[in-house]
Amino acid sequence: MRKVRRRRRIRTAVTGGAAGLAVAAGVALAVSLALPEAPPAAPAPPPQPPALAMSALGEYPIQAAARLETEAWGTEVEMSCSYRGGRGGDYSLVAIARDGAQTQLATWQAMPEYTAKVVVGTKLKSQDIGSLEIRSVRTGKPLMRLVYP
Repeated sequence: MRKVRRRRRIRTAVTGGAAGLAVAAGVALAVSLALPEAPPAAPAPPPQPPALAMSALGEYPIQAAARLETEAWGTEVEMSCSYRGGRGGDYSLVAIARDGAQTQLATWQAMPEYTAKVVVGTKLKSQDIGSLEIRSVRTGKPLMRLVYP
């Protein structure tokens, strides 16, 4: 009798487990069919051009890199400038057009051991920009330059 009862309990447990699994699978299927379809993923934005290192025009404790991005309205200029000197200074970012015209795009105060990040727009088209310069506001002297081919 014990063997028969044991077999019945095992059979009941296996049958119950299988029925529970079938119910869970049915619920999962019903939920997946009832959920709305996910919208298609947005296309990835085009890769940005890399930032190019600016060349120092002397022994200055700064490093900078800039990149240009063409926009319908002109050009977006993104520049980062790290200052490693003991004192701060006031600087300007100047775009020099291929025809020689100069446009001051931004000014900032450099703080020792910090990186300034400047994002600014200009109506100049990227193909019309011949170079970018970082200048001392006090003297107007160019400290770094990036020439575009």
